[in-house]
Amino acid sequence: MGHYREKHFHGVPVSHGIAIGTIVFMQAPVDEFDGVQTESILAREVSQHIRRYRRAIHSSRKDLESLQVSLAEEGSGSDAMNIISTHIHMLDDPVITELVESRISKNLLSPETAFRDVMKEYQTQFLAVDDDFFKERLTDVRDLSKRILRNLDGRVMSSQPKQNDNARISSDTHVDEYPAEAIVCATELIPSFAAQAPPHKVKGFVAMSGGETSHAALIAKAKGIPFVANVPASELETHAGDIIILDGSTGDVVINPTTETIRKYQQLKEEYHRQYQKIAKDSHLKASTQDGVEVTILSNIERAEDIELVHKFHSAGIGLLRSEFFCLGKEVENFTEEQQYKAYKTLFEKANGLPVTFRLFDVGGDKNFTQEQHVEFNPALGLRSIRFLLHRPQVLQTQLRAVLRASRTMDGDLKILIPLVTDASEVRETRSMLEEVSEQLRSEGYVLTQNIQLGCMIEVPAAALMMDVILRECDFVSIGTNDLIQYTLAADRSHSEVSYLYRPTHPSVLRLIQTSLEKTAACEKPICLCGEMASNPLFTALLLGLGVRQLSVAPRHIPAIKHTIRQMSLKDAKSLAEKALSLSTTADVHQLLTDNYSIKR
Repeated sequence: MGHYREKHFHGVPVSHGIAIGTIVFMQAPVDEFDGVQTESILAREVSQHIRRYRRAIHSSRKDLESLQVSLAEEGSGSDAMNIISTHIHMLDDPVITELVESRISKNLLSPETAFRDVMKEYQTQFLAVDDDFFKERLTDVRDLSKRILRNLDGRVMSSQPKQNDNARISSDTHVDEYPAEAIVCATELIPSFAAQAPPHKVKGFVAMSGGETSHAALIAKAKGIPFVANVPASELETHAGDIIILDGSTGDVVINPTTETIRKYQQLKEEYHRQYQKIAKDSHLKASTQDGVEVTILSNIERAEDIELVHKFHSAGIGLLRSEFFCLGKEVENFTEEQQYKAYKTLFEKANGLPVTFRLFDVGGDKNFTQEQHVEFNPALGLRSIRFLLHRPQVLQTQLRAVLRASRTMDGDLKILIPLVTDASEVRETRSMLEEVSEQLRSEGYVLTQNIQLGCMIEVPAAALMMDVILRECDFVSIGTNDLIQYTLAADRSHSEVSYLYRPTHPSVLRLIQTSLEKTAACEKPICLCGEMASNPLFTALLLGLGVRQLSVAPRHIPAIKHTIRQMSLKDAKSLAEKALSLSTTADVHQLLTDNYSIKR
């Protein structure tokens, strides 16, 4: 305290929202291997120490699974949980495990020493590459290394000194010790810290490093915590305990604000809140344009508890149920039919007559809900989604049996959605198994729901270009914009050096969406669009102009999307889409949409 002159900084806005609170400075993490001495073991102790290492891995996995459950319970969404899945996937890397256990048994090194040596070699490799993608992986490795060392029977703990005041914390500080109204400032925000931060206490993040696509940033967005990056940490540390304001929409940060500045931002924050409350109160109204065109707004959900928000915001149904998140804490191979049946039955009953689009397990790759032990160096192009399910037919059969049995308890319609379709043969194989499972259940005396529809996720250019062929095999389609953008532009949105390429406004993405809409219209089959593009009001007019009439979004976005639709006419939306399709660059399309949205607001 004591620095009373108002100071202004401008950083990179990462997660939107305004936060007003007290600076709590998170000490820069010490080297995670500090305190790990080179230690030898006796030959007769090898088995004992390998077991100890495996227990640490097991405990670390349980820690991360518990963290995923906590994220699910607070409604943080799939992005946050997928990042923790990445850490779990790293735990299961057989190359690391074999190297560590080999050094324990052959070099007679303690697990701590062997693990330190192996992970330092990995870190050296990452540091040798001047690439932001590898810097992000390095952050993940360091984060995970600390966790494993802490779980090695507690023999190695963080050497971070315990603080005597609540204006400073470490990444190991227990959540109960966080002060209220904390704005956590740090040199670097690590993913696990962002994931475990309780939103009722931690109101914002400010960091020196990290960008819009860093893992910590994606988690902050998912949790709805404002975050500004690229603000000097040394300045922040001298102000630990002082009042701070951050605007996650503009990147503005104010330290020791005057009474007038606090009043200004408090009013702005309250105004945002009032606006949201107003549009939320109107969420029972239809999503109809000013010239009378009605749009169906559905919900993306991951657990039965999300149904409360589906009803609260008057969603027309569940447009995307991500069934893999029922597997938190277990592998899909061990998720029994009875366990699945009970979980799906509970959700269908809570839906209370609303239609449900049930996506089959979208697992494999970097979604570590499987027993697969091989390392995939390019998981986005690997054995995931329907490829994994057809490769493991018993997993698919078990899930189909469970969902068909549970569907008897629902009043609304059931649609089953196949993830990541690239070829019509995948649809035929899935339909064949669906029919086979239906016959099995009927022969066992079950009375099944009639007319269950089977649909495809359009997430790769191959599926969009072959839409006419795929439509012959299915009853409906859903465009998954997140993956469609990634695969079309060959750009990983979590890779900060190429994230500038990951843009929904790229003309090629718009043309693929247009092609998909035109082909489904010709076949008179339903098509829904989901993903972040559907949830962002900036794109709403464009999507309606292209021909979208069904959107599926996270429940909390329903009021804003409905409100945006009620402010526009379809005639204007079509004109906007025509202009957008005539443009040749991402920047031009984005500017067109920004100008249009600013006028409408």
